[in-house]
Amino acid sequence: MKRLISAAVALGAICASPVLAETWVHSGTSQFTYDSGRDNSLSKLQIVHHVDLESVATSDGLSYFNRKITYYKLESGKWLHYSEGVLENKSRADCGKNALMISPEGRDGIWQYRQSNGEWWTQRQLDRGSRVAGVSTDLFNQLGYNTSADWEADNDSLMSGFYRLICEN
Repeated sequence: MKRLISAAVALGAICASPVLAETWVHSGTSQFTYDSGRDNSLSKLQIVHHVDLESVATSDGLSYFNRKITYYKLESGKWLHYSEGVLENKSRADCGKNALMISPEGRDGIWQYRQSNGEWWTQRQLDRGSRVAGVSTDLFNQLGYNTSADWEADNDSLMSGFYRLICEN
């Protein structure tokens, strides 16, 4: 009888405090240059994006998911871990509309829609018929891209990685 009670107490403890599983899967990597503020020098930052497949939850046709972002800074020719953060259940996908919203911390992002050629366009871009009309190439150069097309290709690759994990899994 004592063993039965001990087993029941142990089982109750396990059931009362479930361990939440996390399955982080790499969805893409992006890289950019920024003004480090030191001696007017530019620094390089690499961002590795992950999705927690165990966090995906669907409600009213939208799939919500957690993302993890790991930052690495280029210092003395080596990529060194800088910081990491988890962004919980703000990013979402509408797989039926081929749409993703990758949200920054604390606020909603902008919906982007996958085109038949694999590009990702916002509603504003679709309305005007251009992806980056009026954006200075200096801005893209400051971020470390040679052209706006290079930046767009990087964004397309990253968005496709998220979409593949959430909608095509």
